[in-house]
Amino acid sequence: MPSVTRISDSTVGICDKSIPDCCPHGRSGTNGTGRQDVEVNDNLIHCLTDTGPCNCPHGGTFESSQGCGDVDANELPVTLVGHETVCMSCGKSGSHVTGSPDVIVGEGFADVEGTVIPAALR
Repeated sequence: MPSVTRISDSTVGICDKSIPDCCPHGRSGTNGTGRQDVEVNDNLIHCLTDTGPCNCPHGGTFESSQGCGDVDANELPVTLVGHETVCMSCGKSGSHVTGSPDVIVGEGFADVEGTVIPAALR
């Protein structure tokens, strides 16, 4: 089962704006926003639609576009290691790669519209 993600946990992905001699290229970042009243391991928990900075030279921001279908924080699905992120500059995907060392949750997923996607259909 995957770990929950928190402020300062890491993401990786791709940016591709089809710029010659630049794209596509990798991007890495850290979760920058979270629920102000929900902590895991002394860090704010990160949820669906939360954002963070990344090293993409075209804007440097990602948004979490996938969340847990069965665990919410302040009515937003919690993000887990492996959940999708999206580059806010080009729309290409990435994922959460680090999370809590000791807080794990179920495997249901929800997308940005809030639709629960059962594990068997992913």
